[in-house]
Amino acid sequence: MKPIVLLFCLAMIACSTKEVQSVDEEVLTFSVMMVQENVATTSMGEITPASGGAKLTLLGNELTVTGEFEDLNIQMQDASERPQTPVVHIHPGLPGEENEYLYELEVKLHDEGNSGTFYGTFELSDDEVALLADGRLYMDLHTHPQGPSTIRDQIQIYEPQDFETFLTSAMVYKP
Repeated sequence: MKPIVLLFCLAMIACSTKEVQSVDEEVLTFSVMMVQENVATTSMGEITPASGGAKLTLLGNELTVTGEFEDLNIQMQDASERPQTPVVHIHPGLPGEENEYLYELEVKLHDEGNSGTFYGTFELSDDEVALLADGRLYMDLHTHPQGPSTIRDQIQIYEPQDFETFLTSAMVYKP
């Protein structure tokens, strides 16, 4: 048997033993533009100019999140404790609702300590995919693991014009 045919046969056998993603499966893109005004009033913490944004992509049931936040002006640590990193979660719920989180994202603080990035990849259940598609998931950032939300937003289908409007308004200085 020629080597190229043997390699092709081995590749076909390997592919047949693994679950393969459909080539025509649609990638859905979502966005989040977190600000304090979106926080449920029952969990409103200290006033902050902080904001954050994220892009979320869904392929099948796999959700990938990459985002960043800036301008945290809230003390994130007790002087007697080691520094605490802000916590970013994905929760089920509509605007104004508060529920236990489903997923926690990794957070990396920048050197100055008031901004950073967050990311994660999660395998959603079919019910969670339905919640996402219906706009019934939200993302929030806490400055302490058990503390109130600092900034929050519903996860929604990505609309480029909405994100550009958010970026423009977030860049305007508010005294």
